[in-house]
Amino acid sequence: MFGFPVSARAEIRFLCSASLVVTTICLAMSGCGQTRGHLAKSQSKGISSEERALRLEVARVHEQEGRYDKAERALEDLQTQSPDSAEVLHRLGVVMVRQGQIEEGMDNLLQAVALDNQNLLYLNDLGYAYLTIGDLEAAEGIFRDALQISAKDPRTTNNLALAVGYQGDITEAFMLFRRNMSEGEALANIAYIHTQRGELDEALARYSEALDRDPTLKNAADAMIQISSIQKRMDQNPTQSKIARQTTDSEGFQSPIELTNGVQPESTR
Repeated sequence: MFGFPVSARAEIRFLCSASLVVTTICLAMSGCGQTRGHLAKSQSKGISSEERALRLEVARVHEQEGRYDKAERALEDLQTQSPDSAEVLHRLGVVMVRQGQIEEGMDNLLQAVALDNQNLLYLNDLGYAYLTIGDLEAAEGIFRDALQISAKDPRTTNNLALAVGYQGDITEAFMLFRRNMSEGEALANIAYIHTQRGELDEALARYSEALDRDPTLKNAADAMIQISSIQKRMDQNPTQSKIARQTTDSEGFQSPIELTNGVQPESTR
């Protein structure tokens, strides 16, 4: 992803948190809705499907309550007993990505996808991991593959919009956003992409257009205030005006693509 100089990053974190309009742009890193659906697929040697489901539930509770180290240990132990369970590999990959263990997490996610390459949850989470390491083309490819499975899936569509938008294809990103949201919301999310690319003037223009379309978008208004404040400080300190592409520190940062602890009630297919 794209970011700002270290000196301005704290303000950008607040800006990004305030500017997010659409709540549907996220990865389904939950697992609650998957357990029963995958029991038949995940029969493995040495452990019953019932025990595996129970232990997955325990690990998920640890994850939802922020005890990622305990969740990881529980899932690693479970994975040794269920080495061919795509669901266990997926959850373990998610927990590792949460903790910044990107390489290890991606390895588990790749294995999960190899075992079940039609699962939208797995594909979207793998795409997120690629975005995390800045491999935007790989992320785009994963999301496009996912759309081949379900062309109307809103999560996949919005995630693809972010991937192509971060690469500079703003037109396609806007068209993708518009499949699932109002014009004002789509413009606000395009503005968010511009902030991540360091294009503050463009971000201000898009936020202004978003408010013209929908004056109730308070987050867009708040974001404009924050951008104006950042620009003023950068003008006062020219050394801050040099914006570099860099990986965004995720701590305290609210990204449109996020890891969620919530229940995923929708179908995974």
